[in-house]
Amino acid sequence: MKKNLFLVLIGLTLSAESFSQTSWKVLPNSPSNIRRHDDVFFVDASTGWIVNGQGNIFKTTDGGENWSLQFSTDAYLRSVGFLDAQRGWVGTLNRDHILYTTSDGGLTWTEVTNIPAPKPLGICGISAVDDSVVYASGRYNSPARVIKTTDSGASWTSISMDQYANGLVDCYFLRADSGFVVGWKGDTYTTGIPVILFTVDGGKTWLRRYTGKEEAEICWKISFPSPQVGYVSLEIFHDGPTFFLDTSDGGVTWREKRFADNRADVQGIGFLNETTGWIGGWGLSAFETSNSGQSWHSAGFGMNINRFRFLSDTLGYAVGQRVYKYSKEAPSAVESPDQTSAPSDFRLEQNHPNPFNPETTIRYSIGRTGPVSLQVFNLSGQLIATLVEEVKSTGEYEVKFDASNLPSGIYFYRLLANQKFLSRKMVLAK
Repeated sequence: MKKNLFLVLIGLTLSAESFSQTSWKVLPNSPSNIRRHDDVFFVDASTGWIVNGQGNIFKTTDGGENWSLQFSTDAYLRSVGFLDAQRGWVGTLNRDHILYTTSDGGLTWTEVTNIPAPKPLGICGISAVDDSVVYASGRYNSPARVIKTTDSGASWTSISMDQYANGLVDCYFLRADSGFVVGWKGDTYTTGIPVILFTVDGGKTWLRRYTGKEEAEICWKISFPSPQVGYVSLEIFHDGPTFFLDTSDGGVTWREKRFADNRADVQGIGFLNETTGWIGGWGLSAFETSNSGQSWHSAGFGMNINRFRFLSDTLGYAVGQRVYKYSKEAPSAVESPDQTSAPSDFRLEQNHPNPFNPETTIRYSIGRTGPVSLQVFNLSGQLIATLVEEVKSTGEYEVKFDASNLPSGIYFYRLLANQKFLSRKMVLAK
């Protein structure tokens, strides 16, 4: 998505592949992706698949130690789900080729062509319920559709969700007839309000369990670590603060909880149990909570994470720029102070003048003494200049940026301090 481009680019310089003293580790032989892998699904501790926007499907049969490329296409692959080690589906963001399936563990993949109208224009979430029932939802930027099969894909039903939502992202079904879909309602996905919908009759009717009050927010991913406790991430398109949602009554009611005071482009969310979980997203390394999201601290791994999946309370996987594995036998995470909520005086102001030629001033302030980095990137994600790289005391600062040797265009500058970041766009017009 174009609106996320700057967060992707600035994230490229953050190292998230080397970490210790954590229950998560990067799988060293997993494929690297400059943007991210979008989804992951394991049918057991050994066998799993990942998919990404470059149209690649990778498979592992040894718990992620090694990966093989199974399939490649021009379509953006967004979601993956399997009923068992042989039967699975991959959803795309390509309106002409929205779903692929395999019946031999991924040795061959074929396009699903028997989805009736109203046909989705993309599949962002897949929920495999039992040995024959699968639901899928999409698309994130409209239209809102749910498709389901009750015969392992031999036939499909397509459900228009237009009266409830304008776009859908993720889905989670507890049983063959009961489950949730999440997305947004409004004119566009960047200005809509978040919604959570629930059905008890296989999608014939839907109840709106949550409707947000803030515009420019959408529900992105859903995680239920227990039948009663669930969490939903909120992607925001305004300046902040950033929230997520939780429920303690099986999804009947949902509460907003603050993740950060500033804007964080949150997408992936996953909970190991009712209290311990992680959040990731574009331009973010993962953050962890051990108290149901009352506070968060840096988890020390992962960049651009879009999906967490747990097979048990001792094993899980996540995908972003790499593939990450959770193991309870690994060293425990080291607790650190809550570092997510930026102090009110952690600010990065718009450069002035903007557009500029060839010099501009960038002002910023920090609320706690520590290492500070202020860097400039181009649209290709290349580091153009490091304006600040030193320990700074609490206070307000300004720095000049001279672009005399650069071509006209859009550039991004990022402030990183105390494991938090802020970024803005500027335009050089010669």
